[in-house]
Amino acid sequence: SILAGILFFLQGFGLGGVIASFGLVLDLIAFVLFLIFVLVSSVILLTRQNALPGTAGGIE
Repeated sequence: SILAGILFFLQGFGLGGVIASFGLVLDLIAFVLFLIFVLVSSVILLTRQNALPGTAGGIE
């Protein structure tokens, strides 16, 4: 997430304008890293939610 943010920052503040294809590559790498971060965090959240009902000891 931090790396994706840095790459979006660099691309947004003119580094992508210097060499157009380099900016597109930075943008693509940052977007893919962001999607991977969202996917992994969603999977972790879903697995934690599935594990929580069994840990409370039947309290409802």
